[in-house]
Amino acid sequence: MKLLKKLLHATPFKLSLAIVLVFLGSTILYDLNPTSSSLIGAIEQKSLDFKFRFRGFEPPKSNIVIVAGDEKSFQAFGQWPWNRGTVFAPALERLCGYQPRAVGLDIVWSEYERQLPEQLKKTLQSAWGAKTPSLDEILAQQSGDTALRRAIEFCGKKIVLGYVLAADEAGGLPKKEFEKRLEILTEKGGNSIATLSKGPVRYPPDAQDPNVQFSESARTGLLNIPEITPPGVAQGFFNNVPDGDGNYRHGILFYRTPAGFVSSLTLRMAQKQLSREDIPPNLLVQPYLPDRNQGEDLKLDINTASGKHTAPMDLTGKVTVNYRGPNQTYPNVSLADVLSPKDTIEYDIVDAKEGVKHVKVLKAELFKNALVLVGITAVGLYDIRPRPFDGQASGVENHASILDNLVADDFLVRPTTELLLILDVALLLVSLLYGFLITKVDARWGVVVAVASIAGLLVLDQKYLFNRGTLFSGYLVAAQFLFQYIAITALKYMREESEKKFIRSAFDKYVSPAIINEMLKDPSKLKLGGDKKELTIMFSDIRGFTELSEKTEVKALTQFLNEYLGSMTDILQGNRGTLDKYIGDAVMGFWGAPLDLPDHADRAVKTAVQMIEKLGELNKRFQQAYNLTIDIGLGINTGSVSVGNFGSNKVFEFTVIGDNVNLASRLEGLNKYYGTNIVISEFTHRHLTPDTFLTREIDIVKVKGKKKGVKIYQVFPDDEAHATLKTSLKHFNEGLRLYYAQHWDASVAKFNDVLKNRKQDKVTQELIRRCEFFNQNTPGDTWDGSWEMQTK
Repeated sequence: MKLLKKLLHATPFKLSLAIVLVFLGSTILYDLNPTSSSLIGAIEQKSLDFKFRFRGFEPPKSNIVIVAGDEKSFQAFGQWPWNRGTVFAPALERLCGYQPRAVGLDIVWSEYERQLPEQLKKTLQSAWGAKTPSLDEILAQQSGDTALRRAIEFCGKKIVLGYVLAADEAGGLPKKEFEKRLEILTEKGGNSIATLSKGPVRYPPDAQDPNVQFSESARTGLLNIPEITPPGVAQGFFNNVPDGDGNYRHGILFYRTPAGFVSSLTLRMAQKQLSREDIPPNLLVQPYLPDRNQGEDLKLDINTASGKHTAPMDLTGKVTVNYRGPNQTYPNVSLADVLSPKDTIEYDIVDAKEGVKHVKVLKAELFKNALVLVGITAVGLYDIRPRPFDGQASGVENHASILDNLVADDFLVRPTTELLLILDVALLLVSLLYGFLITKVDARWGVVVAVASIAGLLVLDQKYLFNRGTLFSGYLVAAQFLFQYIAITALKYMREESEKKFIRSAFDKYVSPAIINEMLKDPSKLKLGGDKKELTIMFSDIRGFTELSEKTEVKALTQFLNEYLGSMTDILQGNRGTLDKYIGDAVMGFWGAPLDLPDHADRAVKTAVQMIEKLGELNKRFQQAYNLTIDIGLGINTGSVSVGNFGSNKVFEFTVIGDNVNLASRLEGLNKYYGTNIVISEFTHRHLTPDTFLTREIDIVKVKGKKKGVKIYQVFPDDEAHATLKTSLKHFNEGLRLYYAQHWDASVAKFNDVLKNRKQDKVTQELIRRCEFFNQNTPGDTWDGSWEMQTK
């Protein structure tokens, strides 16, 4: 219990350590599993936004162009949806004619184009009659779907169609139609991801596997109609999932469907750019299998001409996007301008150094070997996807950022497990050092240390980690540093106030008033060290207190102990004794310092006798109030000790130390052995004023740890309870003399005379046992009359 209380006792270091362990443990758990803490996740998300803004804009690393369905396009083509045959088909043919690397569509055509109202169609068929060519055939030949199909076939391997996936049927096509179009999607075209696994991983179509947590799962969606989807055409979904606050900081590169894993629009376009043979990436899944000592892992390897790029996904299957800048970081050209007969095209672009720049360039030059993304940015149909740089960001620009990261292979990454371990160990050591400094310095320097440490940490995180593409929980650690400073400073303040209050109001309750007066007269006595001086030391202790405390209710035990110790302390200080300390239920005091007392031995023994007498009164009250009575033992010794203020420079106490102090403690413990209440040493007995106290010599003992025997005496009050002891002293003393002379039988006879009047005299009973023992085991002529104690 004492150890537990000691461990739970708040100190600045313990408080600092607890804060460090909580923050560091939470950070490690989050690094291993980003879904483990929504609070830490929110802090990380907001800190990521700040880091992007502090870093500022960066130029794109890939040749990406956005063709936008903007306000200008709506003015040119009218309301949505635009005609597939007159807008989108020719636009795709023109774009592909400029020889781009790939054209990706952030658009899906999941329904057939409606050319005529159904009633008008029936009226025309009725008027033309049976000899008239089928109206359906005419409409089919002139439909936008047919024109769009021809444009897609014209683009061939350069085109990547877009589509949307959904978790339930409410967000997509009916099941049969979805499965039909999904088969077209995954049968050819390199749209499926090759999967490998380490362990028994299954991919159920309707629920996520309990062994893996990574993948978004889709049971339906909006896929392009078969009529515009040639066999083997490239396709990719353009879904994305926001963070908890609605911002888009991550990208999803694959989804799980009933037909397997499929690529995102950006991954499918990157595949065309990076792989000469358009080879799909490989997904390696390693489930969490504790029985095999296997941790969860996820890797997506993208094939390139120079080897493999491994997308740095977390265990939820997401990558952290390394955004370059705000809207118009990549060239945004109007779809209307693409269809314009002009050879040149104009657009505004954000430059990291010069701000917004107006650019005019040849179309053939702009689109050649470019990765082109086609999407809607007009206000009416704004595909809003807010991100760190923009509260009103266009979704197609977000796709451009993900595509840029895929091609440049520079997503933001978390440290490897090995590096993370090194960082965490270093962080632990730095945090402990930081806490130590805050603990040791005053409040003013504490602010300097805290501000410098937090600022240095944030600069290190921003400049040397984030700006180089590494994610680290710098803001979380900064919050930890701030919390450490506030908590430690608050605790130090409370402790200082508590210590001042303690000194003002409670010092005189626990230390002799003589010491206080002496210190007030001479403050120089408040120093470390002490002087050699002859004093009398006393220890008292309650018999069987441990057993008593186990049987007594805590509140009652506290009240009883306070009352008992208060009474004993009053007696001690009333005899000008110095209360050294309380040791649990024990009381330690001494006489002769700091003030000289020539009769210090008399005062100590007088105190012990009065304590025994007072105990009789207290036991009557204790019986009524607490249903208990107690017995105490006291040990007194006189000798030379070191007395003074001992401890550290900040915390010390006025006390005594030395071999004679230990002897007094050992004498107190002998009371249990002899059945006495007060045992004093021969050194104390020698200093007593003759005939002042009733005493009897009871033994010569070698206490534990001592080789030389010490003569000990029992002191007892001169009252009716001890009358028989007083009258039997002559027989006892004669028996003891014969005992020392090794006349065992004669000694036993005298001790038996004592027992006639004091049948329960434990000292006498013990000496009789000794005589019987020595009668069989002669101690020899060199025996000094001592008995060696084996216990304290």
